[in-house]
Amino acid sequence: MIPGISDAMINLAGTAVAAFLTLCVFSYLLGRNFLYRLALHILIGAGIAYAVVVALSTLYTHVWLRWIDASANSNIGMMGYLAFGVLLGVLLLFKISRRASGLGNISTGYLVGVGLGVAAGGALTGTLVAQSIAAATFTGTDPLAFFIGLLGTLTVLISFTFTATWRRGPLKAVARFVQGLSAVGRFFLYIALGATFAGVYVASVSVLIGRVQFFVPLVVAVLKYFGIE
Repeated sequence: MIPGISDAMINLAGTAVAAFLTLCVFSYLLGRNFLYRLALHILIGAGIAYAVVVALSTLYTHVWLRWIDASANSNIGMMGYLAFGVLLGVLLLFKISRRASGLGNISTGYLVGVGLGVAAGGALTGTLVAQSIAAATFTGTDPLAFFIGLLGTLTVLISFTFTATWRRGPLKAVARFVQGLSAVGRFFLYIALGATFAGVYVASVSVLIGRVQFFVPLVVAVLKYFGIE
């Protein structure tokens, strides 16, 4: 608590700042202007400051303290593991320099490789395999739902076949059949993408409604503060 300033005033000031920044963001509807750029810079600055604090906290907790513990226990393996991570982080800083940016490519390549490996593994085990197992072991009582689910799963997978169009001779009929299934799979993809877009749109509208409703307590608090009921 700040001496001479009540908690109500502090809450009112915080609400006023939030409302001002919200209006600054909404001003983008009138075109890119100073108020929108101001809110954008504040958002980026606050995000960078938070990221720096989190990074320093992570380095202190997961590197420095672990290094001290490993050094005290003579854990050479853990010390080597930590040193390798620190080395990659230091090499990444060389991306700042144009001449030495090649050294940073080592860390970038490592990050991209690990990220792709994790993403591919997650997509394979969490989406492709799970959806295939769900389609193969469907135990519902609705045959139509089973047929649509199985058809959608198979045709979507077939829609990623790009070599069937080059077939000639006796396999041309098979290629046309695969093309037809691919068209059905793309139809299911369009439905999924449309549903995803609709969900994002509904979420955005909900956020907009929440922001509009946010101004109601502010207006009421300002009116009460000036004695207007």
